[in-house]
Amino acid sequence: MLEPTRFEGTLSGHGVRIPVGFTAAIDDLGELQLELDRLPFSREAHALRVNQRPGSAVDLIELEGRSDGGHRFRSDSFHIARYSHSSAPGQELSYQGDCFDAEIVLPRPDASLERHDLRIWHVRQFRTFRRIARDTPLGRVVIGGPRQDREAQEPNGFLALYAPDGGGDDAWWGEGERFLTHLARVLSFACDTYLSPVIEEQYRGDHVAVRVARQGRAAAPFMAPFHELNMEPILACACDSYSSRHDQVAEIDAAIRWLTASIAYDENRLLNAMSALENILDRCGIEGVETFLGSSAFKKVAKQARALLADLKAPEGMARKVPELNRRPLADKVDVLLADRAIVTTDMPAGWLDTVIRQRNLIVHTGVSGDFGDQEPDILDHTIWVREIVTRIILDRLGFVGAYRSWLHHDEQWRFPECISMREWIDRQAQASAPAADGA
Repeated sequence: MLEPTRFEGTLSGHGVRIPVGFTAAIDDLGELQLELDRLPFSREAHALRVNQRPGSAVDLIELEGRSDGGHRFRSDSFHIARYSHSSAPGQELSYQGDCFDAEIVLPRPDASLERHDLRIWHVRQFRTFRRIARDTPLGRVVIGGPRQDREAQEPNGFLALYAPDGGGDDAWWGEGERFLTHLARVLSFACDTYLSPVIEEQYRGDHVAVRVARQGRAAAPFMAPFHELNMEPILACACDSYSSRHDQVAEIDAAIRWLTASIAYDENRLLNAMSALENILDRCGIEGVETFLGSSAFKKVAKQARALLADLKAPEGMARKVPELNRRPLADKVDVLLADRAIVTTDMPAGWLDTVIRQRNLIVHTGVSGDFGDQEPDILDHTIWVREIVTRIILDRLGFVGAYRSWLHHDEQWRFPECISMREWIDRQAQASAPAADGA
């Protein structure tokens, strides 16, 4: 996205500022590649490098420069990763490294006829059957991404926001980032891989600002609740929910990250799904979900419990565990949440909640899954059960109504919030309209 470009500038940090030339490029994976010139030795230049102790924060300094073609480069997160020293006069020091975040400003191509202000996030592993667009109060949204190999890491997917009437003011640019963050969260859940902008392009007036951020590998989608052929409904929900549900969706961001996180082995999938569920419980805001009794009521119970333990001469450690008596078990908390949100669970297997909690506890303590009987399903089934419940909770939080992919029902299209097959929903609609049709 940026051919190798020569810059002349400075490397700054720890109270010194050293002239340096360097070449910058952005490769096909969306990664910034830097090559710094060697520097003459001086006390100031040598002070740029800090010998860091293991476990200390990465030492960050500033790299900036300008090219002959008018490109401007700036990063305040350059860190020296490689250092060498030679005896060649004027070329003694070699500092090479990376930037966690960098911005390159370049002239806008003359070929651009329509100079709309535009913000684009380039992301990995996002795919749609075709480009999808939707108009919003903040401007036109366009998303898309090609089908690609599961291991591909090129940032081919994109989320774009066009300013209304061509130009955006300062308020629009600030709100646009907040809106794209919301959009990315919802679409991350929809496609089952967390969408972080590897490259952001801002088309402003006569220039383009390109921001490059170092990101880890994007996980390949596992059990996406929306198929790439059917992303329009969830995009519409993401856009419509921004004004009314932004804060609620932000609260479950950590749950979405757990649900879409990379895994090392199959047991991780269940642990990630359970972590997503527990994260939602922690932020659900339902009164009484954590404890049986209020603080004042439980103090009376705790006082009597400690007195009884003392009378029985129980070990001192038992008294320290009295506060745990008031904590609801995980299964109780899940039941409270599902009941409060009216989440349908009638199609879930019998005893599903107790089973997945036992499996989760076993994995946490031993690292491997176990069988609880000859007829017990394997770890994949347990993962599917938890992911199905988490999916329904998130769909409820989004206010989504419509079809989604139910992996509990073998990747069939299921209707939310009724949680019935689309075939059954269509039959119900037909039956409901039949009397009116006959009367006509």
